[in-house]
Amino acid sequence: MAFLHRVGTTVNDETSAVGRTREFGSWWAQTSKDSFHQYMTDIRHNELKSGIVTYIPRPFVERLRVVTRRAARRLNRIARMYPGMSNKSVLRHQGGGIAASDRITGTPRYQYSFAKGSFANQDVVTLINRYLEWLETVVLPTSERLMERTKG
Repeated sequence: MAFLHRVGTTVNDETSAVGRTREFGSWWAQTSKDSFHQYMTDIRHNELKSGIVTYIPRPFVERLRVVTRRAARRLNRIARMYPGMSNKSVLRHQGGGIAASDRITGTPRYQYSFAKGSFANQDVVTLINRYLEWLETVVLPTSERLMERTKG
């Protein structure tokens, strides 16, 4: 988040140093008022400057599957061949092996979501990727195009 936010600071500093066009100035003022940009800025400040946690973990199970007796035998054979490979937090064991009565297995995972604000309960990684895409496809090309007019 800090590095993503630094893009705007760099654009601001560099354009201030060389002098801005009027068109760039009005566009830049509108960009800083963008609600998504403002949200990401607030999140960054809360996390890095104030130490306020702005996300919540949401547990879910990935790769849910049914274990049949045949699959249980195969998994036990693999576990015996590679003793360190057995993942006891994922598969329930009975007497050191996987039993067919343990019908459903899966991999527990966490997905992190923002806890507050207009983007609450939305995936953190998805929103950060969206913000990065906005910086790459809108902010940087537009600022370069508008500042080209100061050269010459």
